[in-house]
Amino acid sequence: MSRPASPTPGVPAGTLAPGTMLAARYQIEKVIGSGGMGAVYSARDRRFRAVVRRCAVKEMFDTIADPAARQRARENFEREANLLASLNHAAIPKVFDYFTEGDRHYLVHEFIEGQDLARVLHQRARPMPPEKVIDWAIQLTFVLDALHSSEPPIIFRDLKPSNVMLRTDGQIVLVDFGIAKHFQPVQKGTMIGTEGYAPPEQYEGVANPRVDIYALGATMHQLLTNTDPQEYRPFSYNQRPLRQYNPSVSSEVDGIVMRALAYEPAERWEDMKEIRSALQRVHQAGSSPAVKRPAPPTESAEQPTGFRPTDPAALRGTGLFARLRPEQADEGGTRPVSPPGEGTRPVSPPPAVPDMGTRPVGQEPPYQAPPVMPPMGSTIDLQQEIKGEAAFVPIWTFATEDEVRSTPEIKDDLLYIGSYDTNIYCLDVATGDFRWKYATNGGIPGTPAVEGELVIVGSEDHKLYALNRRTGRLEWDAQTGGRIRSSPRVLADHVFIGSDDGHVYAFNATRGKLLWKYDAGSPVRSSAAIGDETIFMGAEDGSMTSIDMSTGESRWRIYTGGPVISSPIMAEQRVIFGSMDRQVYGVDGRSGWVVWQAKLTDRVYSSPCLVDDRIYIATVDGNIYAITADWGKEIWKLSLKTQITSSPFVDEDKKLYIGGVDGGLYCINTVKGKELWRFSTGGPIPGSPRSRSGVVFFGSLDHRVYAIPSRATPRSF
Repeated sequence: MSRPASPTPGVPAGTLAPGTMLAARYQIEKVIGSGGMGAVYSARDRRFRAVVRRCAVKEMFDTIADPAARQRARENFEREANLLASLNHAAIPKVFDYFTEGDRHYLVHEFIEGQDLARVLHQRARPMPPEKVIDWAIQLTFVLDALHSSEPPIIFRDLKPSNVMLRTDGQIVLVDFGIAKHFQPVQKGTMIGTEGYAPPEQYEGVANPRVDIYALGATMHQLLTNTDPQEYRPFSYNQRPLRQYNPSVSSEVDGIVMRALAYEPAERWEDMKEIRSALQRVHQAGSSPAVKRPAPPTESAEQPTGFRPTDPAALRGTGLFARLRPEQADEGGTRPVSPPGEGTRPVSPPPAVPDMGTRPVGQEPPYQAPPVMPPMGSTIDLQQEIKGEAAFVPIWTFATEDEVRSTPEIKDDLLYIGSYDTNIYCLDVATGDFRWKYATNGGIPGTPAVEGELVIVGSEDHKLYALNRRTGRLEWDAQTGGRIRSSPRVLADHVFIGSDDGHVYAFNATRGKLLWKYDAGSPVRSSAAIGDETIFMGAEDGSMTSIDMSTGESRWRIYTGGPVISSPIMAEQRVIFGSMDRQVYGVDGRSGWVVWQAKLTDRVYSSPCLVDDRIYIATVDGNIYAITADWGKEIWKLSLKTQITSSPFVDEDKKLYIGGVDGGLYCINTVKGKELWRFSTGGPIPGSPRSRSGVVFFGSLDHRVYAIPSRATPRSF
């Protein structure tokens, strides 16, 4: 290591000066922060000569005198550096390297552009707006839940504003996993964590998920009040009500925070999913039912489900974050993911995102279905204005008895589509004439799949159905443990489907026999993308998982900052999908490495569409994007000024079709990103359109299935 011969002006004593080279690779640019245990630097990775690759280098001083203890600390450092490098989450900095030089140890990780929340609060000099704090807290619950659900489970144990970075794009990142604690001499009575943010049991060495829940509450309290908890008597939050400092805080938010800060662990939120659900209800609805404050415990009171007192000594970790052994994982509310094939386990309530199956998606405006429904299968005259063209009428419409959220599937001369009247319908694609229907016991939101002479579809009655596609006769059905809102994908006589019971299922396509099931840990409403030997599925805990299609075993799993309802697609070897964290991801399908991320303007329910190396995708706020498949670079963006939960479809003429919550079906020029025309229906359009031979097919929440021309004179079938 090259060090300057004399101190450099403006550089803190004991830190490295700009220009210093570490490991003959990392050139120090400046000091980002420093303290008694070391410093953090901005550095340039000189191995990449053609580009400027900036990274952060964390330096840790080794102050342990005992040689044996010093060696143990170094081994712990290397073990936890490897553990950190194995974490793959959008809100955790990627670890690139670690090494030791003399009595200093270094960890090299992703450089985060932005400021920590403590600095943001200091610059503002007054309480933060509640809506911002709630948004940050929801993001934190996702990353902390991912840590708690990892193998082995990880408890962070030092959550506070200074350990949360706010990126320039508004996303948060959890930093400073406290790995430097290994190189401090152990002193009796020393607590791992920070006073004011640590709950009472943490002083005794206990580490379970409710420790991080308390720290999240303390962090929210500080941001909402602009008060530093270290300046007050420990555990005195009940004497500092939020609304005393910030009148804009609602009683609902106050209840959520104060429950997180309960003195007794059993009185806090059970896990990150539960507190996230409460926060999302407030964040999305603007209000929620009053949150009950925890009642004082009594000797006869039972502990909440999923929480059992544990031996504090069994949960002590070697670093700032604790890792629970598998046999301890159920204690304190953290559960490991069960291996494929084991029984169905109870699933925590899903995050309070807009319901994709039982009501209009998103903040949809109310609408009224026509007072008199036309006879089933009839054609009606709905004159619609087209931009730059004459008015035209649908080629045909077909009336069902309830909302149509399903996306149609076309095979030969037949169209298949589901309805919330519990039926899957088979219609003549040219005329809309009724051929047959099959009644299930629940709504059908997914897209049917045609495999040979079978049409396969899932229902909210928890079952997967396989029907003869020409007669509608039931060939087989298969049971899952929850509502099915995912769409089936079929390959090599395997049917893959997700369920709200938190599992991904593989059934034999011919007989419906269960081949395997994988425990995803949360409801699976995304549909599978199929790779060479694996499938890729998103889940509501923010994960995207690669699953071996033969065995049902996980090959890799990454986490985003929000639920993944968007269904992935394959572009070469990359898995591309959207997330509710407002980003689109391009992930290497073999390794799970995030190759690129594209920041969008709002949440993404929409599934991507790939055409000629371009990805088309929409956000809830009504923007449609065209981005490159290789690096996620934006080509164009178009605002439709209506919420969108539909997914785009591009036809052979390179026209893009997508539905809006305003009831419009939009046609867009994909070259210029310009709207060509809009067709109005009587209700929102959450499903995706399909097109063939100049005709566009889709369903609407006005109970109808439509076939409309994509141009003035549609071609014949």
